[in-house]
Amino acid sequence: MSLIQQEQLKSADLKALVFSKSPAHLALFKKVLNSLGIKKVLLPASVDDVLTQQLAAQVDIVLLDLVQADGSMASDWVDQLVYGQQLNPKQLLLLCSDDPTHLNIRLEYPYHQVAFVPHPLNHSLIEKPIKQFCIYQPAVKAIQSLALLHRHSDALKLVMFQKQKQHNTELLLYLQRLHAQILLDTHQLEQVKELIKPALQQQKEWALWAQFRMQYEQESPNYCLELLQRPASPLSKFVERRVSYQLYLLLVLGQPLDAWQLASRIPANQQTPRLLRLIHTIAVVTGHLDDAQSLLEKKRKLFPKGKANLICNLMEMRALLFLAHQQAFSAQPVNCDQSRIQQLLEQTQQDKSAVIFKLEIALIEADLLRMQGKIAEPLAVLQQLDTEKTPPLMLQIWCHAAVLAALLKQPNLCVRFLWLAHCSAYHMVDCSQRIHGLCMLQQTLHLIPSALRPIQALADLAVEQADVWGAAELMYLCLTPTERQQDLTDLLVPLGFKHFHGIALN
Repeated sequence: MSLIQQEQLKSADLKALVFSKSPAHLALFKKVLNSLGIKKVLLPASVDDVLTQQLAAQVDIVLLDLVQADGSMASDWVDQLVYGQQLNPKQLLLLCSDDPTHLNIRLEYPYHQVAFVPHPLNHSLIEKPIKQFCIYQPAVKAIQSLALLHRHSDALKLVMFQKQKQHNTELLLYLQRLHAQILLDTHQLEQVKELIKPALQQQKEWALWAQFRMQYEQESPNYCLELLQRPASPLSKFVERRVSYQLYLLLVLGQPLDAWQLASRIPANQQTPRLLRLIHTIAVVTGHLDDAQSLLEKKRKLFPKGKANLICNLMEMRALLFLAHQQAFSAQPVNCDQSRIQQLLEQTQQDKSAVIFKLEIALIEADLLRMQGKIAEPLAVLQQLDTEKTPPLMLQIWCHAAVLAALLKQPNLCVRFLWLAHCSAYHMVDCSQRIHGLCMLQQTLHLIPSALRPIQALADLAVEQADVWGAAELMYLCLTPTERQQDLTDLLVPLGFKHFHGIALN
């Protein structure tokens, strides 16, 4: 960093947020920030305070110092910051940790500035990513912001413009990664193939996953599954993302029992909150209810109160409701433990953190009313949902709303909510959260009878929204293999596509 850049940094009036349980680390962080001219520093007492009080949105730099005891919660915290829209591309998220698995978190958010610093910490290790962030910002923040808004055409123009400038090598490589990601998100796969060749030769992590993403979109689920299962695969070190993709592909292939066999073998120390929710879902849909409950009880012992405990309550309530939904759709007598749901609901509502789950709670209450034979009240809840706001973390809400609408014999509402769920999952950047969302969507589509979610209505809505590729993905999940060939051919061949998930379009 030049002297001019250092002076610019000191005069930028940046604010930082620092969370650490270590007094020594806190002192070091303050010293580094002060040396860079960053005097305004927030010191929250807990990560929950950061999330519930939306403190991250008030600063330029968010520094989280995590120890292994925080374990798998790190990815969940970052998800909530990013997908809860508390963190934007104009900010830096700096993760310091003694857990090397947190290094992979950087891959999850290509349109955000995320850096990782391993323990043991020192002045230069902390200072470097902050300085780098300040150098990168003028060149990349507009590109990332546009990409997050799905203004990919504008983002591409800007990234091409920046790549022509005389930037340093590291920044040019970062721009190359952004360029590849935008092309991936717009399905320009041939261009991506050429662009990532140098990075693939160097086994760059982002390039390895870009290559897999291309294979995922062009090749069959069986082919992709085999790639992920290879012991010597360079993707094997990315446990959460690799396993999540495997589980999703098994669900798409109609092999939920195989998915459960894989899920049940995941060691406890690798079960991030996202993976835990996915394992729990697969346990429920495959009828392994005791295993599903055991997962929750283990989690509750670790978190007897607070947000993580509330999530366990919500997961248990959803599991009980899933069984009731399954019975209702198959015209079986509904045998649902409504008293247990009511008990969990009351426990959840007594916690001050429950406000962040108000929509989930409202839908569960509406579902209970439906089971009591009431129609008007649950229908009013569905109609009051704000369909204009569709952040990715709304996905489970849209899925539940779609199921409830189907049970209330409201196919138009059901289709609308399924489309919103699809948008929430499919239009996320390529990350573990997206894969988990796709799993949830796939299971929701599998649960709701096709007559209550007419595929043509879904396809029409997608085309109306000018999202043809999204329509194709939705058709792929909804249609049988024999139906897919012609419908996908009609949709994608005019756009120049030849292959889609292993289907030769002709």
